[in-house]
Amino acid sequence: MLIHSNVAVLLVVLTSCGTVYPGRIIGGHEAVPHSRPYMVLVEKHMSNGEKKYCGGFLLSEDFVMTAAHCQAKNYMVYLGLHNMHYMTDEVQRITVEQAFPHISYDNKTFMNDVMLLKLSSKAKFNGNVKAINLATRSDKALPKSCFVSGWGQVEASSGNLSPKLMEINITLIENEKCRMQNSYCSKGMTGPSHGDSGGPLVCEFGTAYGVVASMFLPHSNEPPLYSSVAQLGCEHIMFFHSKLLVLMTLLTLHGQGQTGKIIGGHVAVPHSRPYMAFIEKHLGNNKKKYCDGFLLNEDFVMTSAHCQSINYTVFLGVDNTNFLHNNDKVQERAVEKAIPHENYNNSVKSNDLMLLKLSSKVVLNNNVKPIALASHDDGTLPKTCIVSGWGQTEPYGAISPKLMEMNVTLTDNEQCAKYNLYCSKGTSRPGQGDSGGPLVCGCCTAYGVVSFMIQHPNDLPVVAYTKIPDYIDWITSTMKKTLSKN
Repeated sequence: MLIHSNVAVLLVVLTSCGTVYPGRIIGGHEAVPHSRPYMVLVEKHMSNGEKKYCGGFLLSEDFVMTAAHCQAKNYMVYLGLHNMHYMTDEVQRITVEQAFPHISYDNKTFMNDVMLLKLSSKAKFNGNVKAINLATRSDKALPKSCFVSGWGQVEASSGNLSPKLMEINITLIENEKCRMQNSYCSKGMTGPSHGDSGGPLVCEFGTAYGVVASMFLPHSNEPPLYSSVAQLGCEHIMFFHSKLLVLMTLLTLHGQGQTGKIIGGHVAVPHSRPYMAFIEKHLGNNKKKYCDGFLLNEDFVMTSAHCQSINYTVFLGVDNTNFLHNNDKVQERAVEKAIPHENYNNSVKSNDLMLLKLSSKVVLNNNVKPIALASHDDGTLPKTCIVSGWGQTEPYGAISPKLMEMNVTLTDNEQCAKYNLYCSKGTSRPGQGDSGGPLVCGCCTAYGVVSFMIQHPNDLPVVAYTKIPDYIDWITSTMKKTLSKN
């Protein structure tokens, strides 16, 4: 899953004094059939011939997420299921090609209790089978309106699983130990139950914020404390590329996330990249985060779809971000409309590009000019490429106030080409704060949009760029359609 993503999906279970159990829905109610089309029943085939069960949830056509403590010899997953007693032809049964538990999972403490299952064949999306988006926010506020679903026990004293999908609303609690372990926790006698491990914690607008992991019993007379999950989208997320487990990091400056950084670059000559745009994202709670972008014409800026926000301010003609205001050379524009690609997938970060329609036309001059887009792909990799941005200049360092740039060499990679990407490889790379900036090749033509980084174990980082030639028709038609409505 290009769980392309910051998309951090580190699940951390609360561990402390007391007893920890794998997660188990008590006190819930039957879900409306097929109202949770992302839910997956994971049938575990154990070495001794037994069958056991966990929950899971669909991230894409190829991947299911569950808990690492749900490991088994092999697996069968069921999609589009409501009642286990009625396995109709509409239920999709798919074996698992490969299981990828988190490389740092600890089966004693339940740390990093998350696992991806690569399906042997693609799931078929329909009204009963759909993927769920993962949370990408990284603020400290607890998500609201949360619930969990599963086929686990419905009574604490009963060992029987529920044949029907159950669900229950839960309220997350403020807990210092949970926070320290990057976990969400709920408390009470009602909640997930035995058999519900690996299911999603779903909050707010139908977004997965966590993975059901374990139950902690502090004292025999106190209600159980459920450790739901580490916050999806905080730091790392697992992604599979050519059947290899990799850690993927989004390149947006996004809270705790290890995002893009121009590492190993140099300061650009002031105003030598007049197409560059500095994008200020306005989030809830008066917070601001940043992405890069580039000017296409007087009306539109392009950036990455994963840079979506509530609203935006775009700055053009910028050299040093310490001098954005009261600067005659800098043009500041609000965004009238943000248009992410309609097939953008937040879970895998495919089709990761977005157009920003500015609230008023920019004034073109020597410091503010659009860049031409590559309109065709002849099958050969473009040469003499650079990336620019205001991201970090060294790992874990501060973002650069000055525009930085560096040369990159694109690599011939079959998987990148398959997913409409260009890729470069090496320790010198774009990074935190550089998402949405252009990959510029040849004589000043934009060929790509900085998207994400993949870190293979024991190998150099790979940076992926959304391939503009593959989207040129969408870009031109979308701009034309948007302007015609004004």
